[in-house]
Amino acid sequence: MVISGESTVVILLVGVLVGWWANSIGRGLGFDLIGDVFVGIVGALAGTWLARRYGVQIPVKLIGPAITAAAGSGILLVALRYAEGFWKAQPGR
Repeated sequence: MVISGESTVVILLVGVLVGWWANSIGRGLGFDLIGDVFVGIVGALAGTWLARRYGVQIPVKLIGPAITAAAGSGILLVALRYAEGFWKAQPGR
């Protein structure tokens, strides 16, 4: 998978923004700011990789990577927060 320099910057920026946004609306829930930003970046990279792996392409030059990065970040953040809440709710933990 080859990602252009512009796309890499967009993916990382979107990951940071989604992580920051998740932290700002979820005060007291989930991770701290650094954790949310890290998960946002990982999710953005994973979302982009999965989109390319399965042939999902959005033809707009810089908006396409931004959309796939935002989707990947959002899905990963929601999944991890749900899993964290699930584990906290288990008796004896």
